[in-house]
Amino acid sequence: MILVEQHVHRALEVADRVCVLNRGSVVLESAAGPLRDDPELLRRSYLVSPVMVESALTGESGEG
Repeated sequence: MILVEQHVHRALEVADRVCVLNRGSVVLESAAGPLRDDPELLRRSYLVSPVMVESALTGESGEG
């Protein structure tokens, strides 16, 4: 099954593998686990904003 989802964390909850495209080019193809477990890898793959990464690393909500 192929799932196209704009909410990365929802997609990673159900995915076994991921393929990330940027302007039609594959920029990352891997098992979903490493992305779920590594906020910095999500940021480097352009899947989350720096604020979301900081929140994931510190456990804070990221809201002011």
